[in-house]
Formats: sequence, C-alpha cells, structure tokens
Amino acid sequence: MEPFPRVDQSNFHVNPIIPSKTKTPGCRQVAPGIYLPPPFPNDLQTRAQIAHLQYSRCIIGGWAAAHYAGLQLETTRAPLTLISAGNHRRCKENVYFLRPMRELQVWHPDLYFRSLAVSEIHHAAVDCLQLLEKERHTWRVPKVPGITDVQVRQVQLLDELRHRKLLDGTQLVDAATGRFSRSKLYELGKLSDPHAQSPRETILRLILRDIPNIESQVRIDSPTGQLLTTADLAVPRLKVAAFYDGEAHLAREQRDYDSKVWALLSQMGWRCLRVTSGMLSDPRWIVAHFLQLLAMAEAEIATLDSQMIRQPKAKPDDFLAWP
Repeated sequence: MEPFPRVDQSNFHVNPIIPSKTKTPGCRQVAPGIYLPPPFPNDLQTRAQIAHLQYSRCIIGGWAAAHYAGLQLETTRAPLTLISAGNHRRCKENVYFLRPMRELQVWHPDLYFRSLAVSEIHHAAVDCLQLLEKERHTWRVPKVPGITDVQVRQVQLLDELRHRKLLDGTQLVDAATGRFSRSKLYELGKLSDPHAQSPRETILRLILRDIPNIESQVRIDSPTGQLLTTADLAVPRLKVAAFYDGEAHLAREQRDYDSKVWALLSQMGWRCLRVTSGMLSDPRWIVAHFLQLLAMAEAEIATLDSQMIRQPKAKPDDFLAWP
C-alpha cells in the first residue's frame, strides 16, 4: 500500500492566511505576525497551516495528517499534533509536540502551503490512537456493553480509515512499535471491520458482535436477481437482517423507496430490524429483539422441516399392475 494516498482535495479549505508584521485591516490576528481573513475558520487544516507558519520545521501528524489523507470523521475539535526533532516544546492550546521515534516518511498535500510536511497515514493513525487512549480527544458515543468508550472511538477511527483503504495492517503494526500496545492494537483489529460505512454503523456492529454467524454488508438480491439492498448486518441462512437508518433515510423520497424495499423483503421471507440513532442508546433491547427475530426464523425452519418429514410418500404408479 502506498504511504501517500491520492486524495481528492477539491473540498479542502484553502484560506489565504496572511503573514504580516503589521495589522492587516479586516483580518484577525491568530498568532504573532499571522492574520486570518474572514470568515475566520477554526478547522483543523487552518490550524495546521497556522502552526506551519509558526514552526516551519515541524511535521504535521495525528488528526490533521489523517484529515489530509482523507479521514472523514469530525475533526474540528481534534488536537493538533506537531512532530519536531528539535527542542521539545510544551503542549499548549490543544497542540501536542512529539519527538519522532524514527525517520518519518512525509508528503506535501496542502494546496496553498507547498512546504507544509505531513506524516504518512500509518504513523498518523497511531498518533490518533494514542490521543484517544489518553482521552485527549473525545466525542459522545452510546454505551456498548463489554467495550469502553475509548475502544469504541478507536474502532470507529480504524473502521473509517480501513473503509477508505488507507491502512495496511503490517505497516500499522510497524508504526505502532514502541508507541502503542501491540496487544491492544490486535484487540482493536479484531473489533474493526472495513465495511462499516459510518461511525453509527460501527456502533450497531459492536452491539451485535456476539451474534453467531452474523455478517456485515450482506447483499440481498430481488427475485429477478438484481440488487435490492445491502443489509448492514445479517445472518443470511436465517434471513434476519439489521439496518441502520441515518438522517438520509428521513427524506420523503428515501422513505418511499425504503417502504417498497421492506415490502419486498417481507415477501421474500426476510425479518428486518431497522435501527435509528436514538435506539443505539438501548443496546440490550437491540440484542434482545434481534435474538427474538433469529428464534422466530429458527422455529419456522424447524416447523417446515418437520412437515416435510411427516409428509407421506407418494404411492407408486400402478398403471401396469395386474388386477
């Protein structure tokens, strides 16, 4: 896997930060000699650009580096990680200075500041895991039985990076050597899944992780053989599936389409559990209801099997039998 992914930066924020020794009219001073024009963004990329002007020899790591590589998780409040081989500065104002453990591979993805150096994604991912482990960056997550909130966030991070094909397992283990517990990393790897398409889908999968024979992103075809839908989680043999309905499913056209899909799934013998954001706060109910659907499916199969066993054999054709 290439350490420097090709990223579509068409949506990247590029704001002409103005280095100046004098106050610039209409601009806000964000650091000595650095002014920011309206609308005064405070996103992670802008903060990385400002830090680059302040500490030009530092390498951007952590969440900002992951953002440059294509991470789509919310990073507005994420701390900024600066990697410096020089004098170790004190961490301040949501900025953390780290010493490089080894020689780093860097790339220069910023469209405006071409000399801004960014660490490769595997080193950046370990930075992020460390900050999550120390709870220096958090966000609200539903409680998942048997897993800590820290682990949930770490799995959400790995799911997102793996889904976007940014991580290689071997390179991640190498980058974590001496920096992050290998046993913890392997445990997180077992909980992670590259097929999760959103952080909320990750939560649903973790809630149902102990269901036997459950699979993620299961394709369901219509009777004509065309793709009907893809279940976020399912036990295909029993035709039981779980779907996470995000905000996109609230739109009128999407609801109309979903209703048709659910009707077809019902006709095809599927039992489905639709989970919304609010329902994730009650994981035990989700597990209990999914197990109930599995039990109903098992009972139906057992009934059909018993009926086939009791069905009498057809009498042989006696057309040529003697009277």
